[in-house]
Formats: sequence, C-alpha cells, structure tokens
Amino acid sequence: MMLLTAPQIEVELARLKNWTCDGKMLTKTYNFQRFDQSVAFFGFLASIANEINHHPDFFNSYKRCKVQLSTYDKAGLTELDFKFAQKIDKEY
Repeated sequence: MMLLTAPQIEVELARLKNWTCDGKMLTKTYNFQRFDQSVAFFGFLASIANEINHHPDFFNSYKRCKVQLSTYDKAGLTELDFKFAQKIDKEY
C-alpha cells in the first residue's frame, strides 16, 4: 500500500464528515451522552479493525472518544486509513 500524496489526501478528506488531518494522521473526536455509549463505540472500532486488519489509536475520557488513523509502517496516510474513517462515518 502506497502513501497518499497531499492532493490525494485533500480529495479523500473532503469525503469524510468533520475529520481533521495534519498530513500524516486523521483525527476525529466523538462526544456521547453516556459513558456506556462511548464504550460501545470502542467495540465498534475494534470490529472494523479486525475486519480490515488495520488498527487505530483511540482514547476515551468519560463520554468523549478520540480516534486517530495512520498507517504506521508507512509513516503516513494510505487508502486504508480513509477506508476505516468511511466505515465509521457510515454509522456515526
């Protein structure tokens, strides 16, 4: 899998809902009404990670969850990161 170029990243980022990008990492924070919803969200992320064999960084602080996507072995963003983000956007 090849790293995406800056123009490719811009095109892909425009297809996502409220994600930010620093050129090497996609980031989005989710706010939930209850703690158990944020924990369920982590389970959802784990199911995607297993499905596509790509594993994000995710952080929880009570009702807030932060997701960060990057392809670490490539030191940047690939199609896989955007595929993961699109799968999240379909549900949340």
